Amino acid sequence: MSEVIQRFSRAGILMLWGSVICYFYFSGRIVSYLHPGFHWLTISAGVVLVLMAFLLLFLPFNGEVMACLPATRVPALLRWTGGLLLVVPLLVTVGSSRSEFGATTVMNRGFLTSVSHLPYIVNMPDEPLPGQAFGDGGGNVMDYLTRNEAGQIMTEAIDLLYAAEEPTMRQDFEGQEVELVGQFMPAKSNNAAGNRFNLIRLFMLCCAADAQPLAVLVQPEALEKFPDMTWVKVSGRAVFPMEGGSRIALVENAHVEQTPKPAEVFVY
Repeated sequence: MSEVIQRFSRAGILMLWGSVICYFYFSGRIVSYLHPGFHWLTISAGVVLVLMAFLLLFLPFNGEVMACLPATRVPALLRWTGGLLLVVPLLVTVGSSRSEFGATTVMNRGFLTSVSHLPYIVNMPDEPLPGQAFGDGGGNVMDYLTRNEAGQIMTEAIDLLYAAEEPTMRQDFEGQEVELVGQFMPAKSNNAAGNRFNLIRLFMLCCAADAQPLAVLVQPEALEKFPDMTWVKVSGRAVFPMEGGSRIALVENAHVEQTPKPAEVFVY
């Protein structure tokens, strides 16, 4: 009888962990924790755990072999305690975890305003290579960017930060009307007049543990206060002035409005 109980308890733990992993994948919450490149590994692990639980429940087994397992020599109280230590924190985490970072976490990690501080950076040439200039039969790069109904370029904070560093991209974005989505945070630097705020997007290299906040300065037509980390849509003119001895990305004359959280809360 004890062997049957042990078998069901092991199968239950495997089923629980596998089900939780599958839940995070199929509910879409996994995008808040892990880079898309690792999603298939996660769901594979979840499915394998569930299959192992079913095999453990329904395949015949030899009681004498099971009796030789080290776990059967541990007192029942310790076995149940170990199971609870695995299961209870998992259930509490699933029930209480949020799908995005709060303002405190973002402030503790600090804002990156330069792509040179990212874990990796793709260096672009200062000038187009011979035969590869945008006008050589391929048109201007602006012709290939997505625009909204108002003709504004739909871009991301990381694109403007790259443009601030790379002369080729900066030439393309300078003075262009853009639209981007991010989270509102007050600006404490490059904001002497007090009429700017930071538009935040979280950059993920691997998983949520290495997510780093990226910040683009926004100078709206009229500064409106939003609660920290509110999702807003910004539309305005992209410029790249020199301030404090370095070039910054700034969206000026911006119209700002609250917007629903996008499906992808991270940029990659």
